[in-house]
Amino acid sequence: MGWQNELVFWLCGQDGHVRNGQGIRYDGLNRIKSSHARFLYKARDGFRADLLYGAEQLRAEAHSWTGQRHDKQTVVVLVESPKTALLSSVLFPDRIWLASMGTSGVTPTKARDLKGRTVRILFDNDQAGHDGAVRALRVLLHVGAFASILHPEVVFGGPRIEGWDMGDEVTHRLGGIHAAH
Repeated sequence: MGWQNELVFWLCGQDGHVRNGQGIRYDGLNRIKSSHARFLYKARDGFRADLLYGAEQLRAEAHSWTGQRHDKQTVVVLVESPKTALLSSVLFPDRIWLASMGTSGVTPTKARDLKGRTVRILFDNDQAGHDGAVRALRVLLHVGAFASILHPEVVFGGPRIEGWDMGDEVTHRLGGIHAAH
């Protein structure tokens, strides 16, 4: 085992105010599968959040995590995990990277901020990711987003192992490291 830590990913609304945080435990770059992600603040309907991770970047005068200025024409890429969204924004800063917080994380409430936006869904390279992307697409189209699904192996330029995601691809391209699945 390497080093273990719990990282907290803060969920902010477009107003920039923190609404919740999600703690996820990692052993190095790998999420500890036996450890469940936990929300820090209880919402009206339980320990969940009603927004996408990274939603603060959608505000017109906001900057992305990498300091880029984006407008309503900037393509939004929706991935499953906050770690993946952050890593992807480093290698591809010309996009707004948001995380759904899981394969079933795209709800009408969360998706409403994406009405009228171009959204590409890039979930993990596994059956759960595929099924979640199809569900997310339905919700996004229903709220008026211009959404489509990106197929992981096309984006990655070829086959990858089961469960591979954009975060794995970024760490692989930057330094040859990848998370174990």
